[in-house]
Amino acid sequence: MNYKVRVSQAGRGGTIFYVENEAELAFDWEFSMTGATVFVPTPLQWEAFCKADNFTGRRQEILENLGAELCRQQTSNGTFEIYDQWVEIIF
Repeated sequence: MNYKVRVSQAGRGGTIFYVENEAELAFDWEFSMTGATVFVPTPLQWEAFCKADNFTGRRQEILENLGAELCRQQTSNGTFEIYDQWVEIIF
């Protein structure tokens, strides 16, 4: 699946946009002690959060894509961890 990730920054945080086929998901983020924290819906909240059908049932895949692309764009050797309510990007 083709996707894009855009980062908007305002102060110590901002919004991250995950875009596929002109449909998008928006996630808040902020800098943390180890890198950045992206706030995401829990597995139980995911379906209600997704306004486009092409995102439903794909939480793990989308968050893995998001984490990998943020590491590629924002770090030189970063990693990421997915949790129930956030994705931690480690610089």
